[in-house]
Amino acid sequence: MRRGPAYQRPLSAGGTAKRRAMTDATKLTVLVSSLSGGGAERVATTLCNAWCAAGCSVTLTPTFDADSSAGYPLDPGVQVRRLPPAPGPKTPWRQLRRLRALRRLITSEQPDLMITFLTNVNVAGLLAAWGTGVPVIVCERIHPPLFPLSFWWRALRQLTYPMAHTVVVQTETTRAWFASNLPRAKTSVIPNPLALPLPDGPAELPIAGLIDSDQRLILAVGRLAPQKGFEDLLEAFALLSHETLGWRLVILGEGPQRQALDRTIERLAIGGRAMLPGWAGNMQAWYARADLFVLTSRYEGFPNALLEAMAHGVACIAYDCPAGPAELIDGPDCGRLVPPDQGVTGLTRALVELVGDAPMRESLGQRARERAQSFSQPKVLQRWVQLIGGGR
Repeated sequence: MRRGPAYQRPLSAGGTAKRRAMTDATKLTVLVSSLSGGGAERVATTLCNAWCAAGCSVTLTPTFDADSSAGYPLDPGVQVRRLPPAPGPKTPWRQLRRLRALRRLITSEQPDLMITFLTNVNVAGLLAAWGTGVPVIVCERIHPPLFPLSFWWRALRQLTYPMAHTVVVQTETTRAWFASNLPRAKTSVIPNPLALPLPDGPAELPIAGLIDSDQRLILAVGRLAPQKGFEDLLEAFALLSHETLGWRLVILGEGPQRQALDRTIERLAIGGRAMLPGWAGNMQAWYARADLFVLTSRYEGFPNALLEAMAHGVACIAYDCPAGPAELIDGPDCGRLVPPDQGVTGLTRALVELVGDAPMRESLGQRARERAQSFSQPKVLQRWVQLIGGGR
């Protein structure tokens, strides 16, 4: 079993005033799908660490992957409690056994509040807590209309979400969707917290072996999947052959589209200049080295990588996809938003501008760093403190 990275409690996680406010909600139970790598798991771990540092008793339970080890640093004070294994095919009876096990956990823990992440976990948590008197805050991590669900999952979401104390969403765009499509559910917008410095994970990826000291770096980060639109970035980069002679493109991540993207690199004859080296645990070092960051997602819930790049003072280009980029890059002095219908053409135009204009990259990076402070961990945690105060 892979061991998670060591946890170092941030000094800013809990001041005296915050500790007094949080200890009123003494006992929290947090449900996630697994503890392995992923955006929701990362945010859940960050919040659990902060709540623990603020004086709460926190139990973290992976509901669908009982054997996963922590992919992100976890405070030793956070208790990890796993559900018993439920082997066999995914039949309704198996799902019912999982719900009964989850309900037993809730009744034995008797938390003041339960917080759940991701749609399937949200639905399961609400059903399991029904009638126990435990308030439940559920967290949607992606813009619902762009993440297709089966008929039954959509029906269960419609049925259960009005039972939640609050549905936490990450953007105003998603709140507007809920207001139109599930108006009986109470929503609140709380973005992901930006916790700096970024913790180093176990998969360190040396930079020096890939990028020479005199080369410029265009960086992209994410799962190698169609949602992330990396084929557009490769196409646009290939069109900049003259402008990017001293530049390299690195896309950090893994996923099912790796072979297809490798073939695209070969077809475009940009091998050696565009690289897919895999995951990197030392993301802070990569952001510090980057000259330009690009997000080409078709859709997002909240683009963590874009926020992290901005916080490190990197000039950014992003597709103006739903939902999130426009709420981070809030003006042309903060970065470049490319309308999705402009595709590779618009992306190429933005790359040409910023690749050739170092002073503009510097200016955009400085403004991006300032903008990212709006999402700092203390500010986001204060919004959670206010919400949890109403959840007891």
